[in-house]
Amino acid sequence: VEAGIKNVRSDFGWYMFQNKPEEWKASRFTNLLAKARAAGVAVLPIATGGCNFASPTLGRPDQYRLFGGFVGRMVSDFKDDFPVVEIWNEENVGGFWPPAPNAAHYVGALRQAYRAAKQASPTIRIAFGGTAGPDTGFYHQAYGQGAKDCFDIVNIHPYCMPNAPEGWL
Repeated sequence: VEAGIKNVRSDFGWYMFQNKPEEWKASRFTNLLAKARAAGVAVLPIATGGCNFASPTLGRPDQYRLFGGFVGRMVSDFKDDFPVVEIWNEENVGGFWPPAPNAAHYVGALRQAYRAAKQASPTIRIAFGGTAGPDTGFYHQAYGQGAKDCFDIVNIHPYCMPNAPEGWL
């Protein structure tokens, strides 16, 4: 509070909620959001990661649906605590979207997450996961897979290596 922080982003990793399909552990996030609310800090949740029984990075429609179910339940549980959910983090790099970035697979997961989140809370806004740099090639590929109807906001991590991002945007 003394630092004047008003916003914070935090991973809401699927594996943190579920290790088995029948499991749902939300208390860690209930506590986090209560503390943030008390401090007047808004939380931007990043819905990310696979869990012990599924991962949307595998490129399978059943995995996209399971991920969408996770996002929908998370939004349903916490819709009063955040108006935006970001879907993934730096999905355009292999370290975050293993084994390798794949716009078609990302859009499959994004589409299911968008539908489930909007069903849980029609006013929630969905952010396209922050890409590592303004990766125009990844955006073009994602749009080619129908991404434009699956998000409300674009997040970009505009690393300035080696040039300022404005030229790319």
